[in-house]
Amino acid sequence: MSNFILEDLNQLTTDCRETYKNLPNKTDIFLSQDLINKLKPLLDQELKADTKISDYSVEYTNKQDQFAIFPSKWLWVALAFYPLAEAFNAYSEVLAELKKIPEFKDSEFLKQYPMKSEPTVKSPEQTKFETEALTILQVKNPTNANSNFLNFKQFIYDRAWWNLGNVSTKLDKASGKTFERGNTDLFKSTLLTATQFIVSTSDKLSEVIYAVTLDKSLIADLNAIKSSINMGAGSSSSVSSTLKVLSESGTAHTTPGENIIFFGAPGTGKSNEINNLVDEKNSIRTVFHAETYFSDFVGCLKPTMGLTGVEYKFQIGPFTEILIKALNDPAHHYYLVIEEINRAKSAAVFGEIFQLLDRKNGVSKYSIKINDQDLIKILTENLTNPLIDNQIRIPSNLSIYATMNTSDQAVEPMDSAFKRRWKYIYKPIDFESFDEDGNPSHAQGSFELQRATDAICIAWKDFALKVNNILSNLDIPEDRHLGPWFVSTEEIDTIPKANETLKNKILMYLWDDVLRHHEKTDFFIEEIKTFGQLNYKVANDKVVFNDEFLKSCGK
Repeated sequence: MSNFILEDLNQLTTDCRETYKNLPNKTDIFLSQDLINKLKPLLDQELKADTKISDYSVEYTNKQDQFAIFPSKWLWVALAFYPLAEAFNAYSEVLAELKKIPEFKDSEFLKQYPMKSEPTVKSPEQTKFETEALTILQVKNPTNANSNFLNFKQFIYDRAWWNLGNVSTKLDKASGKTFERGNTDLFKSTLLTATQFIVSTSDKLSEVIYAVTLDKSLIADLNAIKSSINMGAGSSSSVSSTLKVLSESGTAHTTPGENIIFFGAPGTGKSNEINNLVDEKNSIRTVFHAETYFSDFVGCLKPTMGLTGVEYKFQIGPFTEILIKALNDPAHHYYLVIEEINRAKSAAVFGEIFQLLDRKNGVSKYSIKINDQDLIKILTENLTNPLIDNQIRIPSNLSIYATMNTSDQAVEPMDSAFKRRWKYIYKPIDFESFDEDGNPSHAQGSFELQRATDAICIAWKDFALKVNNILSNLDIPEDRHLGPWFVSTEEIDTIPKANETLKNKILMYLWDDVLRHHEKTDFFIEEIKTFGQLNYKVANDKVVFNDEFLKSCGK
């Protein structure tokens, strides 16, 4: 390992901050399919979660089935700070080897590091800590061992040298963390502090930076995007010139565009149905949530760092982007896909576009006049044919597809006038059908349910049907039942994984969402009063389901 180097963390942090400060653009990055293919597995690994990546954002869901969304502009931070993350990895490697030595495993010993300054008198243990570190460094890189050792001493004796704190919170969270903490926690907290981002709004930023370090080709792609922006400095917008390029292999436009909402119980395959209908090359996908507004959907001016300071550029939204593409390429059909349309105040998000949803032969019956001068400028610059009197319509070669889950507690009621402008397709709960390859159209796997004296295995399909049968008898609407893809095969393809999914996903959904206003004893034993008790019993292989339910599950 002759190339092993411990970097000057103080200088490197300063350099990374300067790199970020001087980026030509910090607006959201359009995530092409190629970028998504590279980024998703890396984020899944670092976040330990399943991520869903759309054109300009990433959504991830934690083990409690809670989700969060962060913008693609975080990749600019990752591009600037990934060298610091890589440098931390080297220090982490040395620290991990030191922690394997018996004398240094004691947390009380490790808590003293990093120190504010080097002590004038050192204990035998402190001296040995240095000596062992030097030995490790000599093995890793004999040529550079002394230089590396000087930086390591700075690392353990001068907290302020590498932990440039007091910037991310009033009481910086990273500055108090010591070596008894796990290395991952220690360095990721410090990395977030180095970025000077507010901790409460960006707690997963470190994971994004570390994810980028795992793939040099991804770093090259991001640098290429930066270079292309540099070459185009001075442009009045962040709209890609590819908006003017016609589709090379998209779906030919043969049928009028429609507005369709696919609805049904969770896990019935609404998104999959849309995937089978749209052409990925000619579609843009977005997700509505509680903080989605008209400005996100259509576009608005946003501040960016230009060559001479802060500049304001128009950042287009998914509706404007797909509209430009469709208008420029009438020979092909385009699709705007909106996931979870009723998680936001949909009528407000659409704003005056609401009126364009009335169609005749696929074209908006009525036009609307654009008054926003910045939006007019974007449309004028990017449309092949100029606007007439600044008016727009949805063309016949643009369809809008959306998914809706009416059972979700986070949904917003939809305006009746807004609802009338959509066609609805119901996705029923169907465990009996097969896909075109002859595979069952439901997840494959089994759960192990505890009984008083033994345990029984039950397939996902049988379990879900028995649950749904009880819910029907309780007059609980079908949109709260379990769909065939409420869980994925990957989540239940082994008994341990299936039981984790049962505990943390299925039972939480039943307890918190479905049975919120019903007797829990229709499923569970009487002594369980809280979800915490339910979760504990499942985790410890205790009986949780009542006798009647267990009898229905098998002998």
